[in-house]
Amino acid sequence: MVSDELKNSILTMLENPPENTLVEVNELTWVFGRFLRYSGWYYSHVRVYPREYTHYNDALVHEGVVRPKGAKSLVLGGALLHYSYQDLNHYLVKSAHYAKAWADIREAKGKKSSLSQAIVHGIGCFLKMYVLKLGFLDGKQGFLIALLSAHSTFAKYADLWIRNTDSRYPDQSDSSRN
Repeated sequence: MVSDELKNSILTMLENPPENTLVEVNELTWVFGRFLRYSGWYYSHVRVYPREYTHYNDALVHEGVVRPKGAKSLVLGGALLHYSYQDLNHYLVKSAHYAKAWADIREAKGKKSSLSQAIVHGIGCFLKMYVLKLGFLDGKQGFLIALLSAHSTFAKYADLWIRNTDSRYPDQSDSSRN
């Protein structure tokens, strides 16, 4: 959904469109009952650009526009109101999908992980979001999203670690494993 201020910014920009400029839009995300203004969840994305000037990258998760060297940017006023998750289950399902895609990419590149990396990255994610990016100012939702993001970060590293261990089911015909 487009805020009134963003709508007016777009209309004004279209009256005299900039050339070879990446136009960014602030995204304000609604999570579990409020818009997050901190936690690292309020930021701008390139949403408008000349097709002949650039393109999207090939990332499987959170793809983005490639910034040509020396590219000019214009950040519009207002915000794109983004409603990410219907409920906790929706978050967990989406998060599991992203974690699997991340681990798939890393595994294909021959990368490995460890359980200690999963723990360190998970804790680091929480501290970054809740402390450094001021997630505590987003109230209970800021705490919850930092904790859930830490869990998601832990899960993606743990998934990669599990893939590098002998995690196959035991041979069901081998009675000595019972």
